[in-house]
Amino acid sequence: MASSASNSVTPSTIPGAPTIGTATKGNAQATVTFTPPASNGGSAITGYTVTSSPGGITGTGSSSPITVPGLNNGTAYTFTVIASNSNGNSLPSSASNSVTPSTVPDAPTNRYSDSRKRSNHSHILQRQQVTEAQLYRIYGNFKSGWFYWNRFLKSNYSARVY
Repeated sequence: MASSASNSVTPSTIPGAPTIGTATKGNAQATVTFTPPASNGGSAITGYTVTSSPGGITGTGSSSPITVPGLNNGTAYTFTVIASNSNGNSLPSSASNSVTPSTVPDAPTNRYSDSRKRSNHSHILQRQQVTEAQLYRIYGNFKSGWFYWNRFLKSNYSARVY
């Protein structure tokens, strides 16, 4: 006697590789963005793992972005991402851009070389070179009132008198 046809089965496999996005530095950490793979391999993706190079330090999560903690400030890192499902891990993504984690310095003191009063009662701040493009707020008291100075980039300074 002939057997009847069985139900069709679609085998599942590992997911495709995620597409790397951008790595952004932090203090002893980096945050990595990525796009999920085009194929989940026929089985739902259960998570993602971001791995640093050098060091093999990992961060995990269920979606983008993922933060990788425990990095050494002053060391340059790149990152790859893998996707996981019930069948295993994808191949790694291509490597991210390189980032070097660092601390945010304390607000500098005496970073202006002079303050001259203009005829319109605003102040001119002479710029001085600083080490990184960080946001600084310096509060001070001039005869005309309080001001704050925001340093966004090495060439972009602003002062406001209250």
